[in-house]
Amino acid sequence: MVDIRDFQTTGVVAFARGCPLYALNSGKLDVMGHRVTVYEDYKLNCVEAMDKLTARL
Repeated sequence: MVDIRDFQTTGVVAFARGCPLYALNSGKLDVMGHRVTVYEDYKLNCVEAMDKLTARL
């Protein structure tokens, strides 16, 4: 069992757009007709968390 942070908006946007976290652009994006903001530092935290998780596999 591992503890991993919640991806919140960043993960939802990546999933909705079918885009891997590391390739997701930051800034204001359109997702299903809604404008959302993905902050670069939040995205980098998500990528770092995924890197740590996959390193443990």
